[in-house]
Amino acid sequence: MKFTMTTLDGVEFDGRSLAGKAAVLWFWAPWCGECRRDAAIVAETAKAYDGKVAFLGVTGWGKLDAMKKFADYKLSGFPHVADVDDKLFTTARIKGTPTLMFYRPDGTSTEHIGSISAEQLADKLNALSQS
Repeated sequence: MKFTMTTLDGVEFDGRSLAGKAAVLWFWAPWCGECRRDAAIVAETAKAYDGKVAFLGVTGWGKLDAMKKFADYKLSGFPHVADVDDKLFTTARIKGTPTLMFYRPDGTSTEHIGSISAEQLADKLNALSQS
């Protein structure tokens, strides 16, 4: 994944660090009701799969302050980049939030649009690790 963005913590994140790994990009917006409902599921699952699957939150379609406030309140354990110019949203052709992009180590991907249950997320992650 060829992109460089700044995390909500102000650290530069290089998407190439995900190359060759199973990874999930979770596209969310701070005003998104489904994102709010899914936040705990995604955060808990990211923690459970730490070291097996890399998680990256990609937030956009909102104000930076709102993004930081939501992430500080609801999300921890994995980095979140601020897509303030919607470049990654556009490149990934994201049309709605939440959207999860699941990347296999070979770089191929699948997506899940909309809310996701803990069971659905675990099933998708287990399929990634078997690839």
